[in-house]
Amino acid sequence: MFHGFDYPDETGKDELSSRFWHATMRRGVLEFPRPDECEANRFIRKMAAKEFGLDDNILSVEKEEASL
Repeated sequence: MFHGFDYPDETGKDELSSRFWHATMRRGVLEFPRPDECEANRFIRKMAAKEFGLDDNILSVEKEEASL
């Protein structure tokens, strides 16, 4: 089952990969493993981490509020 993506800004590697795991249900509750405990990772493609900067591609709360 699909668990999530590993993005370059989180892993430090210049690649995007996906995580998979086998579903475990105990007493009617699905148990999700931690990302580092997932059983399988699949490389998707090379990818550089996105740079974030205030007023570049991120707005402050005050500017966002003013635009409403």
